[in-house]
Amino acid sequence: MGGPNPIDGETVADPNHSLGGQNLENTSDTSKRANWQVSLIGGACACIIVLVINPGVTIWSSVSLKGKETYEHGEKSNRRIIYEGSCSTSRTLSVVIHLLINIFGSILLAASNYGMQCLTAPTRADIDKAHARKQWMDIGILSFRNLRLVSRMRAILWLLLVLSSGPLHLFYDAFTVDEDFRLLWEDDGYYLKDDPAEKRRVENMIAGDLGKLDNLTALQCINEYGSALCGACALLIWGVLILSGPRDLKTLWNLGFGSANELTLILGLRWEGNGEKSLIWNVLLANLPQLIFSFLYFQYNSLFTCMAAVEEWSGYGNKRRSLRVSSNPRGEQRWRYFLQLPYRYSIPLLVASILMHWMLSQSIFIVAVERSSIWELFTCGYLPIAIIFVIITAVFMATAVFITALRRLPTAMPVAASCSLAIAAACHHPDNIPQPDASVFPLQWGVMWRQREGSGLELTDHCGFSHYPIEKPQDGVFLQAQPCTPYIRMISEVYNLNTQMNLPALQQNVVVRHALELLAVMDIPQFVLGRVCPSLGLWKRFREAQDTWEGGRRTGVEVVSGMPMDLLDIFADAEHDDTENLILRLSLWKWQGDTAECLQHNLWDAWRLAGIVDLRRRDQCRRRLQDRQADHDADESYGDTSVLDRLMAVISIIFDCSRLPRQGHVLIGLIFPLVVASLEVPYLKRHTEAKRIVDDVRNAIKAERTYHLAKVVFQLLDDAWNDGSSWYDIDERARSQGVEVALM
Repeated sequence: MGGPNPIDGETVADPNHSLGGQNLENTSDTSKRANWQVSLIGGACACIIVLVINPGVTIWSSVSLKGKETYEHGEKSNRRIIYEGSCSTSRTLSVVIHLLINIFGSILLAASNYGMQCLTAPTRADIDKAHARKQWMDIGILSFRNLRLVSRMRAILWLLLVLSSGPLHLFYDAFTVDEDFRLLWEDDGYYLKDDPAEKRRVENMIAGDLGKLDNLTALQCINEYGSALCGACALLIWGVLILSGPRDLKTLWNLGFGSANELTLILGLRWEGNGEKSLIWNVLLANLPQLIFSFLYFQYNSLFTCMAAVEEWSGYGNKRRSLRVSSNPRGEQRWRYFLQLPYRYSIPLLVASILMHWMLSQSIFIVAVERSSIWELFTCGYLPIAIIFVIITAVFMATAVFITALRRLPTAMPVAASCSLAIAAACHHPDNIPQPDASVFPLQWGVMWRQREGSGLELTDHCGFSHYPIEKPQDGVFLQAQPCTPYIRMISEVYNLNTQMNLPALQQNVVVRHALELLAVMDIPQFVLGRVCPSLGLWKRFREAQDTWEGGRRTGVEVVSGMPMDLLDIFADAEHDDTENLILRLSLWKWQGDTAECLQHNLWDAWRLAGIVDLRRRDQCRRRLQDRQADHDADESYGDTSVLDRLMAVISIIFDCSRLPRQGHVLIGLIFPLVVASLEVPYLKRHTEAKRIVDDVRNAIKAERTYHLAKVVFQLLDDAWNDGSSWYDIDERARSQGVEVALM
């Protein structure tokens, strides 16, 4: 029962193909109302029908039905008796009336739920405004976060619907009250009545014995009467435990549904009474479970709406599908689902809601106990068998959510959930050229093609929606067509990571902690080639946040990069002046390593040595920009080559190990060391063996196709080779070509 999705049709596909000759006409009558409007009008009509029925039944009962005209003290009563007669008929009638009431109540609740989702559903203008403010909105679900981003009028209407939905089930089931009474035929000969003379005689006897009574102390009183009191209590306990009634399932079943029974009245909790105040109090208590379930149902429905949306979203990575839109489908677009959910979900959910509300009304209910023509008391009754069915149904509904959540998605397409930013990111074309008419065709998500400058097509490094042929992403292939650091900066600003990284909840929330850890690793300066935005220092703040956790700062291997955390601490300080970079190089020299297997140690050594060489190269580039002396760096590149020798030796060892069985995955870990070594062009020109190692690793990475950006990186390295110097600024070259590449 999710709300409408006003931007369902927002998907951008390939712009380099003509749409001429395609029929973009609306396949439905544009004069018809939008599907979500029809659903909303239908819900409003259902509410009006129920609204007409309610006063109609009230007027009919007031005119046609008889009622209890007076209380014991002569107060007038407004209650009417629907039926008075056979207990079995009364029980059946009570069950049917409660069922009808809960059907009407569930219809009102569903209509209210749908209206609330329509009010929080964002429009195109709302989405654009939120994105301009670096915020995002939920699409397709009932969202509380959208309330602060939609208009004030819509937020007020949403609040009114919430306030009207609360009393709905809180009072609706109390329209009918079960009355229980016993008829006692009294013979005049056995009629007992207080005798004033007898009462005075007893008082006189007590007054005459006052002088003979003993004044006992507390201890004497305990010694005198304690044994008798304890014995009486023991007999009472024994009687309750041994002489209790039957407790088998058959006895519970015989209590039935919808029947008041003296055995199941709730007494002794000060709930019972015989006034209007007592009636209202018991109405609130009896229908409190209805209110709780109503709010739980909103969340339950939202869970299924999210899972159904994610399942359909993932299906676009498997085969072509036309888009579902909220209004006026064009081309091959389809109407969205009537209640946002597929019928296989929405109908069972509606039936489960009706049954659950009905069983709750049979579990705890109002009972009016009558003596003669006087309302003796109002209290609540309960039925154990109905409570058992409520528990069984609740467990079944919870299990249904759990099983549905365990189902695998059709494809490995990244989950966007209801986040408008994630949906927008999946709709970008690699050339950022808008193509609004692409949404009228069946679309599929995958690796996109684009037109070359000359002729023919080339496979891009970008995944998105397209109505033209696409390639399915391969397992283990790294794809990146857009710069990543602006997105890191945007996420950091949206979630205020500059100020809230040290939240205590970060330690308990594994998902949030892993996401922030991933962002922090991607933000480390040396691990991005052609960085567009400077490092935000997220790794350092993430580690400082760990200092506030129980147990302090974490050690060991970081799961995203596979690098030891203390090694990443050194890399995170890489953007400094020459003096501080010298200190960092010394820190890398002194790093002792961590516990791991031999191959893992070699890989870490390759990164450590590559970090030293990279810091030295960056210093050279910085000094060259300052001095503008062409030969300033030549002597240093011909000087100490021990670090480069060791780096090439470790790369060679890892490359040889990658050709062993089940070790091919380590090849992708050589990207950063390979790039650093390839930039030392003077050294490679003097050491042919080192050049051969670099070429072998490059060819192996190309053959594996696990790093889809290899052609971009290797093209930049070829430019560095043609330049011939060791101060070639590959980062500036990458930025000039609009390229930003992660080397992880």
